Amino acid sequence: ILRSMPQDEQAIAQALIYNRSLFDQSRDLGGTRYPISAVQLERADWERHYGPEFERLAAAKRRYDPDNLLASGPDMLGKRP
Repeated sequence: ILRSMPQDEQAIAQALIYNRSLFDQSRDLGGTRYPISAVQLERADWERHYGPEFERLAAAKRRYDPDNLLASGPDMLGKRP
């Protein structure tokens, strides 16, 4: 769910937690998501999302985008601190 938020750190943090819970419920029911959204995923989430194709995608990402500049929001390789 994409929605606008006030400039309030606490409200944003709560919305991200809520979005994550909606994502988890959807995934548990067999749903998938559009890769750009307000849910921050970790590498394990991306591996589950892409299944057996993840390693091939990760290799291409490392080769063609080593600095994580293209679609840098999804940190699928877990490079962000």
